[in-house]
Amino acid sequence: MKRQTLAAGGLAVTMALALSACGGQTKEETKAEAAAATATEQAAAGKGTAGGETKDVFPLSDSVTVTIAGARDDSETPLGDRQFFKDMEEKTNLKVDWIDWPQSQVVEKRNLAFAGGELPDAMMGNFILDTASLVKYGAEGWLMTWNDYINEEYMPNFYALCQRAPGLLESITAADGNIYGLPQFDYSITDVTNDTLIINTEWLEKVGMDMPTTTEEFYQVLKAFKEAGDLNGNGKISYAMFMGQLGNVEAIYRTQYGVEDANAVLKEAGKPELEYFDASNTDCYQVDQDGNWSATAANNYMNTNLAQYSEANGNMIELVICNNDGMAEGAISALNDKGYNLGTADCVTIPVFGVDATDAAKQLIKDGKMTGTIKQDAEGMANGIAYLTKNVAEGKDLMADTSDFNISEKVANKIYIPYAAYTGEE
Repeated sequence: MKRQTLAAGGLAVTMALALSACGGQTKEETKAEAAAATATEQAAAGKGTAGGETKDVFPLSDSVTVTIAGARDDSETPLGDRQFFKDMEEKTNLKVDWIDWPQSQVVEKRNLAFAGGELPDAMMGNFILDTASLVKYGAEGWLMTWNDYINEEYMPNFYALCQRAPGLLESITAADGNIYGLPQFDYSITDVTNDTLIINTEWLEKVGMDMPTTTEEFYQVLKAFKEAGDLNGNGKISYAMFMGQLGNVEAIYRTQYGVEDANAVLKEAGKPELEYFDASNTDCYQVDQDGNWSATAANNYMNTNLAQYSEANGNMIELVICNNDGMAEGAISALNDKGYNLGTADCVTIPVFGVDATDAAKQLIKDGKMTGTIKQDAEGMANGIAYLTKNVAEGKDLMADTSDFNISEKVANKIYIPYAAYTGEE
């Protein structure tokens, strides 16, 4: 069904119920059946007529059985098993033989029913009849018209609703002046959601907590999830690596040793080594193809990654390592779009590391959105240069007494000055 929205009062109307007649009938028989069906609808409202007077008729003295076709997703509870309908049957003595039409097959099932004349007594549910079909089948006489029954005598509740909601009747009236279906009605200004909050009970067991029942308990559960780490529950840290440029020695070393050094620490602690998130990528990195070490490249990669690798799929990326802070910014932006790394106490933060200790990275770390970066050790470089200069000034070999330094094994007269970690300190 087509959802019709009126501007006044935020009214939203969806055709939800249409009553039909049996196939093979004449138009006169159809009208007679429609009247009988309308009487059934009156009973559903708890009213009936006798000698022109309205009286209570529930529960019905003699049980009546009708067939109603409804649409539902495979994941939803069958209509006949829903407690609301069971309770209504008990209270009214009106029995329903439900026909469940799979949501994906509604149009096909509906069209076959009309083509073969094998119609249920009623069809119920959002989108079971779009506006064009409702008008078409109504004009052909397959559906009853409600015009004569929307009044205080037959439908007092719906009639009262129409009085409170100007424009409601007009919105469900076809161009020929007839009303062929009853609406689902939402009188709120904002949309109403049927979404359900779902929590992974395995995670609850992991952190030793019960299902939350209040907002404060929910907050504590989210906080526990955040602090627990290893969202995938496989005992390993799944990481992504963003490389700045192919063939660049600095990029190669940052990519290689960023993982190797982390694995050395993990191994010493008796923990499993890092595991690249995409097993099909044997390079174990994603590189900026333009060689720009850019935030844009990392952002595009991360958005693509998160579409497939997520908590919902049980394969979430749990660590992000970048060749520079710019790429870290791009990765964090993608994480922000998915609700991660927002810097709030109730938000899951994926550790993201960069290199260069830029002002932007320092701010992200301060805001709780980035975990750390690497800064050049200016003091260490100054000390190294001063030491070598002193050797030359004293007539010694340039590399004399430099065993305490990190000397290159492959390049002569070269000393490496290690980077220094930055995680928020000045």
